[in-house]
Amino acid sequence: MAPQILPTPQTVGAYSQSLPVNQDNDGTVAKVPWYKTRTCKVIMVGLGILAAAGAVAAFLASSFVAAGVLGAAGLICLGIPLYQAVFSPKPLAQRNISSNSSVQQKPTAIPQPAQASQITNVTPQPAFPQYMNYGNLLSTHDGHDTRHYDFKNPSMNLISPPIQPNTLPAQPRIVWHADGAMGVTDQLLSSNPSKNIAIIVAGNHGKPGGGIQNHNYEFTPQMASHTNHKTQEESLIASWLINECGNDPRKKQTLFQQTIQYKWGFHPNQNHNTTIQGVDYTSTRKAQDYGDAWSVNNIPVSQQSPLKAGFIFVAGPNINSNLRDRSGTGSMARTLNQKAYRNYNFFLDCDVEALVAAFKTAILEGRRTVLVPQLSCGVYAKNHGKHGLARKDYSSDLTGKTKRGFIHGDFMKIVLERALNTHFGGFPIRNYFTDVIVPMKGNHQVVGNSQG
Repeated sequence: MAPQILPTPQTVGAYSQSLPVNQDNDGTVAKVPWYKTRTCKVIMVGLGILAAAGAVAAFLASSFVAAGVLGAAGLICLGIPLYQAVFSPKPLAQRNISSNSSVQQKPTAIPQPAQASQITNVTPQPAFPQYMNYGNLLSTHDGHDTRHYDFKNPSMNLISPPIQPNTLPAQPRIVWHADGAMGVTDQLLSSNPSKNIAIIVAGNHGKPGGGIQNHNYEFTPQMASHTNHKTQEESLIASWLINECGNDPRKKQTLFQQTIQYKWGFHPNQNHNTTIQGVDYTSTRKAQDYGDAWSVNNIPVSQQSPLKAGFIFVAGPNINSNLRDRSGTGSMARTLNQKAYRNYNFFLDCDVEALVAAFKTAILEGRRTVLVPQLSCGVYAKNHGKHGLARKDYSSDLTGKTKRGFIHGDFMKIVLERALNTHFGGFPIRNYFTDVIVPMKGNHQVVGNSQG
């Protein structure tokens, strides 16, 4: 019977091992080769005794040649286990290898996911800094960490999530608030300050902050002086800067420059379309190239409250060249994807990849509540408006009349559902969240399950 696993790390003494150790799939226990030495020793000793007995019998029978051969065989059979026991003891067990061991190990493998019966609801933990060993740290400024998560890299998709999935998968819902995503977040945190909330920002692949920077990629103070923007990214960033810096334009500029400016996208005076993240979005034909996300932690949700959330920036596919840009040098013109422009299904695939990158980032940061934007449903999807990514005609069951509504559009029916059902760590993404909210700016009542 195989020996038991030793409960504590063993790296010295009778079980010392000088050869490289093979790493097992559990990521923490290294299986040291077990040679079944007990069985081998019994066999060798038994053969040695038989050979010795044969040698004695041959000697008594005056067969000296046979006695010599059997005697030599007996000495070999008895000598080998004796030598192993004294000079070269073999390990008899698989054992834990301590982190400071001199034993050479292979990289830690990904643990297998827990069985469904083992899944339990877990109390959310603070997102920073406990979970922050996954993304690439780009900058640290005044309590804010900016990190890049590159899910274009296949190894990033093999990471074992740091939080356990829930027994009940989250069902997306639409929530209306006069102040949009910031208002919904403030309301959620006011009722439960322990919530770890991620606000996904529908960003720009070429220009962090979008219109917060001008056409020369320079910070524009007046754009950060109010929150009445038509687009989500500019509204959220302006809210952040105002909540943290008040009316001081220099503080806003410093905060913006030290956290997200030039962390992705284009540099000023750049004459090619390949971005800092290494993708030319005009020519790529791989939906996976939309798998970049950038996070910034400790975002204040209001000026009156110390409550904070996290921003996760992603950018969906862009198929709107922005006809007002006559020069063709603006960030929208330089990120317009030609294949997505012609192929609606590819456009949907790219949108799913971007949203999945945001969800995985939220999971790796320990966020249990996520606010989802209408990614690529506005100006980015202008040329596919007839397909109803954001809105779709449908017939009312009550009146029989044709209506239009976001809840029936392809984003809610296709993109969001596909992203939430994508597996990460062996389970659907939706199982890691307690709440998935699509915030809408306005004064409507809360809308239930997004399946409509």
